[in-house]
Amino acid sequence: MSIMKVTRKIFFIIIVVSLLGLNVATLVSATAYNALYGLLSHLPIPSLLNNSIATKHQTLKHKNTKLIKENKEIKKDNKLLKNITRGFIANNQQKAKIIKTAIKRMRIRTAKIATSNFVSIPFESIPILGIDTIVAAAGTEIYLSCKNMKDLDKINNITNPSNADNQSDKVCGLQVPTVDEIKNKIGL
Repeated sequence: MSIMKVTRKIFFIIIVVSLLGLNVATLVSATAYNALYGLLSHLPIPSLLNNSIATKHQTLKHKNTKLIKENKEIKKDNKLLKNITRGFIANNQQKAKIIKTAIKRMRIRTAKIATSNFVSIPFESIPILGIDTIVAAAGTEIYLSCKNMKDLDKINNITNPSNADNQSDKVCGLQVPTVDEIKNKIGL
């Protein structure tokens, strides 16, 4: 046996034992696997490492970092939306209270108008005194209708702010003629 054959056999045995040891080490130890992966990653053969566990691990780690960042942003946005929602609910509760109060006042005024008209009917038929009754009833009705229109304008401004056109001036601007003006017109 020549020295060359012996050297070749020893070299072959060392390579086989080293490869077997390296194979066992990469299967058993993550550190050994990562070290070997690091060495192989410098080779210009991308298809060699694309399906490796380390590549998948890096990809998942990157995706996880991205998801954590997105989750923080979503939590931040969620907190902001909760604050906006609280303000919106409080604002709507305030508007509902204003509308409820306005409707209650309008009901009371409408009842007063109806009562005033009903009570004034017998007195309106009395000559001369009837004119005073008609003027008083009309004045009361216009005054209370003006207040109702102001409340309706408030409700309209709350429920339809983009088309809030106040109509109360049309009613509130009406002037009831005095008793003397009516008597002069009819010649009394």
